Amino acid sequence: MVFLNPMYLWALTGLAVPLAIHFWSRKEGKTIKVGSIQFLKESDPKQASSVKLNEIWLLILRMLVITILVLIIARPVLKGENSRTALTYLIDPSLLQKHEMTRVFDTIDKNAEVRLLAEDFPEYSKGEIVYDPVIPDYWKLSSEMENINSDSIVVFTPGYVAGFKGIRPQTNSNINWIQIIPDESVDTAIAALRKGDEVEIISISGDHSRLGIKKEIVNLDNNSISLHAEEDSLIIEKQGNRRLLPLKNTDTLKVSIYHDEALVGQMKYIRSSLRAISAYNRIPVKITDISPEDNVNDEQDLLVWMGNSPIPKTNSKVLIWKPDSLAHSLIIQGDNNTLYYLTDSLDSENIVDEHFPEQLMNLFSLNKEYEEEITKLDRRVMSLEEMLPVTGTMGGKIDMSNTTDVSKYLWILLVILLIAERGLSAYRKQ
Repeated sequence: MVFLNPMYLWALTGLAVPLAIHFWSRKEGKTIKVGSIQFLKESDPKQASSVKLNEIWLLILRMLVITILVLIIARPVLKGENSRTALTYLIDPSLLQKHEMTRVFDTIDKNAEVRLLAEDFPEYSKGEIVYDPVIPDYWKLSSEMENINSDSIVVFTPGYVAGFKGIRPQTNSNINWIQIIPDESVDTAIAALRKGDEVEIISISGDHSRLGIKKEIVNLDNNSISLHAEEDSLIIEKQGNRRLLPLKNTDTLKVSIYHDEALVGQMKYIRSSLRAISAYNRIPVKITDISPEDNVNDEQDLLVWMGNSPIPKTNSKVLIWKPDSLAHSLIIQGDNNTLYYLTDSLDSENIVDEHFPEQLMNLFSLNKEYEEEITKLDRRVMSLEEMLPVTGTMGGKIDMSNTTDVSKYLWILLVILLIAERGLSAYRKQ
């Protein structure tokens, strides 16, 4: 038997209360002087012993009532036969096809339970192939490992940086993490943008310690590239390998700007930053000056509103002039992902020190469509010390699936004892 709330067992010290009352109430008889004992009857010794016996039974009943009540609060459960697995291995799906795992599989006990480090921890059979494995959400799965019916868990994973999201969880100490870093690198093109007679090829390169995004401008007459017949994709030939990339035409960034006369000095910094974004990304930027009376549509990529006039309704992203001395950045996000605030006056120093052009460029989400592909190719890994969850102080949870709660039986016993104690007390008038 184990107790779910063992700290309440301290209440058993309350058994001393009825015991103290019992001994306190045992007073010595009084001596009464009488002139004659002629009319006194001799007391029955059996009746006197009966009184003492009844008092002892009352004491026992009251102590039992307190004991049963404390046990109910402590929540006792009966454990059945142990059905927990002694050891469970969790393997990151991205490691299944790596040669580093060959030696690991040779050392794993054939009778041990092997599962994948993925949603719901599916069982794994040696030789099974997982195509296009997804990087796990490590910390989310760490919390869910508490539900695995196993005494000890061993996790094999490279610990990719892209898989760590949210707050570091707290887990029990029976989870052991073993980091295996595959010897692999990536260098591949992920997108192509057509800019007139040139093509900008965006490539990803990196290994377990770094990630780089490279942009290369190539003329269409280059021998290493060619257009598909329908000109909707680009054919890249490199080291005998041929790859087909979707080809997109560069879109013009459309920016609408309104400003009060008092803020006309701020506009030169905003316009120069937009020109820098255009030059860096080799994307044309069209700037349109508007007034509060103009109709604003949703065709622009960004609406810059530098004034106190009411802001028109639009589904486009809006950058609003709103000074805030407590803001941690020149541009901060508002209540949703289409509302942003410019929190301070711009000058030649803070636009450089606080990287204002970069902050402004993030509003356009130029590389957002490539984020999923970048995440898949990101091979950077977290160090073992940084990736480990917080280890809890408890040794583990009680397996409630194989226990029986005896509290309901104790309640029945408590009721019976209370009825017996009250009945005997009424009979003895105590």
